[in-house]
Amino acid sequence: MFVAKDHGTSHVQSSSGPSSFASLAAAFVPTAVIATLYMVAFVLIWRRFPKIYSPRTFIGTVPEKDRTPCSKSPGYFEWVHTMRTVPDKFMLYHQSLDSYLFLRFMRTLIFICVGGAVITWPILLPANYTGGGNSKELNRVGIGNVKHKDHLYAHAVVAWIFFSFVMFTVARERLWLIGLRQAWNLSKPNAKRLSSRTVLYLSAPTAALDEGNMQRFFGDDAVRIWPVTKGEKLVSLVSERNSKVEELEGAEMSLILNVNKEVGKSHNRNIKYEQLPKQMKKSLRPTHKSKTPVVGKEVDSISYFRDQIKEKENDIEKARESNETAESLGGAAAVFVEFRTQPAAQRAYQQIASSDILSLTPRFVGTTPNEVIWANLNLAPARRISQSGVAITLVVAVIILWSIPVGVVGALSNVEYLAENFKWLAFLNKLPSGLMSLLSGLLPSLALSALASYVPKIFRYIFTKFGEPTKPEEHTMRIATLTLAATLTLSLAGAAFAQGAPGGNGSGGNVTGGSTTGSSASEPGNAPANGNAMKGGSGSMEKGSGKMMKGDSMEKGGAMSNDGGAMKKN
Repeated sequence: MFVAKDHGTSHVQSSSGPSSFASLAAAFVPTAVIATLYMVAFVLIWRRFPKIYSPRTFIGTVPEKDRTPCSKSPGYFEWVHTMRTVPDKFMLYHQSLDSYLFLRFMRTLIFICVGGAVITWPILLPANYTGGGNSKELNRVGIGNVKHKDHLYAHAVVAWIFFSFVMFTVARERLWLIGLRQAWNLSKPNAKRLSSRTVLYLSAPTAALDEGNMQRFFGDDAVRIWPVTKGEKLVSLVSERNSKVEELEGAEMSLILNVNKEVGKSHNRNIKYEQLPKQMKKSLRPTHKSKTPVVGKEVDSISYFRDQIKEKENDIEKARESNETAESLGGAAAVFVEFRTQPAAQRAYQQIASSDILSLTPRFVGTTPNEVIWANLNLAPARRISQSGVAITLVVAVIILWSIPVGVVGALSNVEYLAENFKWLAFLNKLPSGLMSLLSGLLPSLALSALASYVPKIFRYIFTKFGEPTKPEEHTMRIATLTLAATLTLSLAGAAFAQGAPGGNGSGGNVTGGSTTGSSASEPGNAPANGNAMKGGSGSMEKGSGKMMKGDSMEKGGAMSNDGGAMKKN
């Protein structure tokens, strides 16, 4: 299937192949059109739905001093003025640390990209253009056009300068973040939170679960403990209760809509629900079949769900009582310990130890209930360690296997090269130049973006199912492995592609007397994209790789709630 080229003949870039300008346009124009449509749609509808797009500017539950500044009669582009005038620190004071750090992260990326362009373009573009190659169009300013070896020194020097610039920026942001987090943790609102004074210890022995031994294990500053030994049943009950709460909220919302609709029909707009006739109030209340959807007894939905929630609360209290008296089987238990002050919690987090090296470790401070993966708290130390090893093994296997489709997608940007060297792909040479441009420009970017979107989900599933006790820990492991995945996949896919495409240049490759004169294999279409990783050394960043979901950033803190039986709900 593979046909070797005759090294004795010269070959220049085929005029029938896709041009670099056409490939760039094929990738840029659809993206620009979609972005424009989204922007126009947002400008037209954001004023019609203020509860979605600007709720903090008018909702009564938000105090006046905490509302976002906004004009009384905003125009279509008022949001641009607000975005420019409201400082980033407003998010820190009125939203959360996560929101502020996300804005800071975006500004840092913009700074690195603009700074990188200022550093690299004035030097590398002229060096590549005068490199002595015979590439055409945009390939003329790529590294593949460099035949004079002296010009490669420019690439080496600029690479070191740009790498140093990125490392300096990262170090500066890291030092700044340390100070910010320290100030945030010591602030009065944060220090008064129950979660800031609570330490979670895993692999707790049975004696540590007894409240009578609290001072002996955790010191004189310990106030209360919440043992967790039977998390599965309790988590199931809490989940069932929460689902009933959501159904109750839906039924009450249905009642509100029905009442508003009925009041709208009457002449008296100020009438209240209590003033309606008894029969009308009964007819407006939502109902459903209690057990069997068709033949079951019809009951009042609001009253039914309220009774169901009370029953679930009783079951949860009984499960808590049995949870507190259970024993730790081989260290398969966890315990939340509340301390008097935040400094006392920090000291206990750093200093408390056990004679058994695997007991009371790992430990976490400042963890809120919504950040806890309750099913993973009751694992014996040996099982937790073994599951962690299995998770790492699976991640490495996924990284290696993922390099195969990434390498295939990267090869798609060399459509002309593939058509000339594989007989079964020879029909591609007969396609119109516009379609060839789409295949070499837009298709690889879309495919790489789609592949990259699955990797974080796979890693999240692996680390959640294999023992990570909290969501921040799972996030940390996921980001670390995503960085490793991007690095290894880039290396493996690049090496495989280099072996299979000696003249590959991202636009068909130019081979003259067996020597390569095209651009390098690290074209944007060939680089793999994975999760949140960025590649500073290659000088390119995949559009699909930098996606950061707000829900994938750090978990937001909150008051301790009733979940998993470990803490009480406010």
